[in-house]
Amino acid sequence: MNTSSPLYQFLKTIISYRQQLKWWQYPQVERYADDNFYAFTRGEVLMAFTNSDNEVRRTITYHPYAEGTRLCNIFYPGDCVKVTNGSFVVFLEHGETKTFLSLIHI
Repeated sequence: MNTSSPLYQFLKTIISYRQQLKWWQYPQVERYADDNFYAFTRGEVLMAFTNSDNEVRRTITYHPYAEGTRLCNIFYPGDCVKVTNGSFVVFLEHGETKTFLSLIHI
Protein backbone atom coordinates (compact mmCIF):
# COMPACT_ATOMS: atom_id res chain seq x y z
CA MET A 1 0.00 0.00 0.00
CA ASN A 2 1.36 3.38 -1.02
CA THR A 3 0.58 5.62 1.97
CA SER A 4 2.08 8.65 0.26
CA SER A 5 -0.23 8.56 -2.77
CA PRO A 6 -2.60 11.53 -3.22
CA LEU A 7 -5.70 9.32 -2.96
CA TYR A 8 -4.49 7.71 0.26
CA GLN A 9 -3.73 11.13 1.79
CA PHE A 10 -7.13 12.49 0.67
CA LEU A 11 -8.98 9.57 2.28
CA LYS A 12 -6.85 9.74 5.42
CA THR A 13 -7.68 13.44 5.86
CA ILE A 14 -11.41 13.16 5.22
CA ILE A 15 -11.80 10.09 7.44
CA SER A 16 -9.88 11.73 10.28
CA TYR A 17 -12.12 14.83 10.29
CA ARG A 18 -15.24 12.72 9.85
CA GLN A 19 -14.36 10.65 12.92
CA GLN A 20 -13.41 13.74 14.94
CA LEU A 21 -16.49 15.84 14.13
CA LYS A 22 -19.05 13.05 13.59
CA TRP A 23 -20.74 15.09 10.88
CA TRP A 24 -22.94 12.15 9.86
CA GLN A 25 -24.98 12.87 12.99
CA TYR A 26 -26.21 16.19 11.57
CA PRO A 27 -28.77 16.75 8.84
CA GLN A 28 -27.57 17.71 5.39
CA VAL A 29 -28.68 21.28 4.65
CA GLU A 30 -28.44 22.55 1.08
CA ARG A 31 -26.71 25.94 1.01
CA TYR A 32 -26.38 26.58 -2.72
CA ALA A 33 -27.30 24.63 -5.86
CA ASP A 34 -27.22 25.26 -9.59
CA ASP A 35 -26.28 23.29 -12.70
CA ASN A 36 -22.52 23.51 -12.00
CA PHE A 37 -22.18 23.94 -8.24
CA TYR A 38 -23.54 22.34 -5.09
CA ALA A 39 -22.79 23.16 -1.46
CA PHE A 40 -24.23 21.79 1.76
CA THR A 41 -23.47 21.74 5.47
CA ARG A 42 -23.61 19.00 8.05
CA GLY A 43 -23.13 20.61 11.43
CA GLU A 44 -20.21 23.03 11.13
CA VAL A 45 -18.79 21.43 7.98
CA LEU A 46 -19.43 22.98 4.54
CA MET A 47 -18.77 20.83 1.49
CA ALA A 48 -18.65 22.31 -2.01
CA PHE A 49 -18.61 20.48 -5.35
CA THR A 50 -18.64 21.26 -9.04
CA ASN A 51 -19.13 19.24 -12.19
CA SER A 52 -17.35 21.86 -14.32
CA ASP A 53 -13.82 21.76 -15.67
CA ASN A 54 -13.84 25.56 -15.58
CA GLU A 55 -13.34 27.88 -12.64
CA VAL A 56 -16.49 28.22 -10.56
CA ARG A 57 -17.09 30.99 -8.04
CA ARG A 58 -20.24 31.26 -5.92
CA THR A 59 -21.26 33.60 -3.12
CA ILE A 60 -22.79 31.71 -0.21
CA THR A 61 -25.36 33.74 1.72
CA TYR A 62 -27.41 30.97 3.36
CA HIS A 63 -25.17 29.41 6.02
CA PRO A 64 -24.90 28.87 9.80
CA TYR A 65 -21.70 30.86 10.40
CA ALA A 66 -21.35 34.03 12.45
CA GLU A 67 -19.97 37.22 11.01
CA GLY A 68 -16.16 37.12 10.97
CA THR A 69 -15.94 33.31 11.05
CA ARG A 70 -12.92 32.07 9.13
CA LEU A 71 -13.46 28.79 7.26
CA CYS A 72 -10.53 26.82 5.88
CA ASN A 73 -10.24 23.95 3.43
CA ILE A 74 -9.18 20.80 5.32
CA PHE A 75 -6.99 19.69 2.41
CA TYR A 76 -5.17 23.04 2.08
CA PRO A 77 -5.45 24.94 5.40
CA GLY A 78 -4.13 28.14 3.77
CA ASP A 79 -7.21 28.19 1.51
CA CYS A 80 -9.60 30.13 3.74
CA VAL A 81 -12.65 32.35 3.41
CA LYS A 82 -14.12 34.79 5.89
CA VAL A 83 -17.79 35.54 6.50
CA THR A 84 -18.15 39.24 5.70
CA ASN A 85 -21.47 41.08 5.50
CA GLY A 86 -23.22 37.73 5.92
CA SER A 87 -21.59 35.96 2.99
CA PHE A 88 -18.43 34.36 1.66
CA VAL A 89 -17.16 33.25 -1.75
CA VAL A 90 -16.27 29.65 -2.62
CA PHE A 91 -13.91 29.24 -5.56
CA LEU A 92 -13.44 25.82 -7.19
CA GLU A 93 -11.01 25.08 -10.00
CA HIS A 94 -11.25 22.35 -12.62
CA GLY A 95 -13.68 19.98 -10.90
CA GLU A 96 -12.20 20.16 -7.42
CA THR A 97 -14.15 19.72 -4.20
CA LYS A 98 -13.57 21.54 -0.95
CA THR A 99 -14.47 20.76 2.63
CA PHE A 100 -14.45 23.82 4.87
CA LEU A 101 -14.27 23.94 8.65
CA SER A 102 -14.08 26.77 11.10
CA LEU A 103 -10.44 27.59 11.78
CA ILE A 104 -10.79 26.37 15.39
CA HIS A 105 -11.13 22.76 14.11
CA ILE A 106 -8.04 22.77 11.89
